[in-house]
Amino acid sequence: MSNTFEKIDNFLLDDIHEPIQQKFQRLTGKNCFFLARIFLETQGILWILIVVLFFEYGGVKIQPQSFFLEMMLNLAFSFIFFREIEIISIKMSILRIYETDFNKILKKDLYNPLRLTLFKPRIKKIFYLFLKTTICLILFGQQFIFSKAGVCYILILFFRIIEIYFTSCTPLPPGTSKVRQWIKNMKESLSNVFVPEPALAPVKNCTNTNKYWFSGWSFYPGRQLYFWKSPNYRKIRRGFFHFNLKN
Repeated sequence: MSNTFEKIDNFLLDDIHEPIQQKFQRLTGKNCFFLARIFLETQGILWILIVVLFFEYGGVKIQPQSFFLEMMLNLAFSFIFFREIEIISIKMSILRIYETDFNKILKKDLYNPLRLTLFKPRIKKIFYLFLKTTICLILFGQQFIFSKAGVCYILILFFRIIEIYFTSCTPLPPGTSKVRQWIKNMKESLSNVFVPEPALAPVKNCTNTNKYWFSGWSFYPGRQLYFWKSPNYRKIRRGFFHFNLKN
């Protein structure tokens, strides 16, 4: 009998949950403990929905009516709800530690130690799914199973199995995910597309356009303005022409 349970457990763990969590980690960079947290949070949301539906219909009603018994049953249901929320919060804190520091906890080239530790709890979760579903069918009939609260409760039992199996998986070593690589490549391509064009700077014209050259030296505009106003301009000009006539 134990060999049958081991085969079922190995099939669910190695052939279903391990490939899923490895593909998810390669894609997003989040390991199996992140997936376990998602299904654990979903259980808390479903419990809140059950409580809302429970008190929407007025709680437990008994025929013949007994106020004391109805009050006790409603208190028992409230206690179960708060107890489940407390367990979920404790598990969430543990999974956060495993999610961030698992590589420090786990030695190199070893499986997740929870694979062996949680073997019996995994088998119990599967057994409880069928047992509790059967009890609900016997006590409340098909009306409860196909009602909103019944569907939420069955999903809680099912998500408990998925959550404990993802917790028992062995995550891959940390690395760059495909999503981050895609985002990085997209940023690089967009940065090349939206690069601003270089601003055109005015180029100074250094070409000499002066008409008068004296002994190989040219007068630039600022100097020309001073030169034209100079009282010695006429004398210099006369000397320049006399020099050309003599030559």
